[in-house]
Amino acid sequence: MKNLYDYDILVYEVFHRCWHILEYIEKHPDMDELEKEVISNTIMDALVYKGLINKDEETLDLDHLCIRKSKDYFKYQESPNATGIPLWLKEKLRAKKVKITSGMPITLFLAKSPRITHFCLYDVCHAVSTVFEDFTNISAIYDSPTRKGVRLTEDRPFLEVDINGESYLIDVLLKRMYKKSFFVKNFNMEITFTKSKKNFDEKDKKYFNEEIAKESEYFGNTLFALRNFLGIIKDCEGTAEMYYELEQSKKNEPEAWKELAYEEECYKVWERRYFKQN
Repeated sequence: MKNLYDYDILVYEVFHRCWHILEYIEKHPDMDELEKEVISNTIMDALVYKGLINKDEETLDLDHLCIRKSKDYFKYQESPNATGIPLWLKEKLRAKKVKITSGMPITLFLAKSPRITHFCLYDVCHAVSTVFEDFTNISAIYDSPTRKGVRLTEDRPFLEVDINGESYLIDVLLKRMYKKSFFVKNFNMEITFTKSKKNFDEKDKKYFNEEIAKESEYFGNTLFALRNFLGIIKDCEGTAEMYYELEQSKKNEPEAWKELAYEEECYKVWERRYFKQN
């Protein structure tokens, strides 16, 4: 038996709904079965992906927060019904900066929490779509997976992609993925709009290539405002993933941070001159 807190990757690098995943479990003792399934799949996928457990011999005991050398608990699912955004996908998103994110790594754009800020779900879906060769943009009305008995009155977007031969819906609001067949069956999904990349017309292609997926080097300019914003919300719950991705950008985008340092120095010079004159 090994405690989940003994895996550094779970303590520092894996998230659920913008929280560190183990902290989320601590603070939410009354999770429903679907959320437990999402969390369990997220944990197992991360540990298997990093080669930290044997997927054929070890399972997750979520109630006691440990991995057991047993086949009697939660097993690794290669194609789960519901899971968090997997690490392999986050690595692709972290390495890509596009126009629609104002040059931010897409993981930082995706990590925005609905608890602390409003943002366009369509923009986030578009950003995530740029790492897939093919995808389908979907809008749908469905029964809420987080609020029992509530059906959405307005449609919301999903990004549909193929993963290991299965159609998955990426939910950028809850930061999770569902097997499409599972979601349609369990949440009475009514699709109101659908368009796949392979059916883009010339206007769609031009917009996607020039306004969404175009590579961008503007992160240095965006970073100044972003850092100030994060400073304001630093004590809010649900910001852990944004701070983590910001720290990751120091390693992946050193030039942007050099640009930030230059801009901050220029601002200090202006500030000293302004107050001296006034």
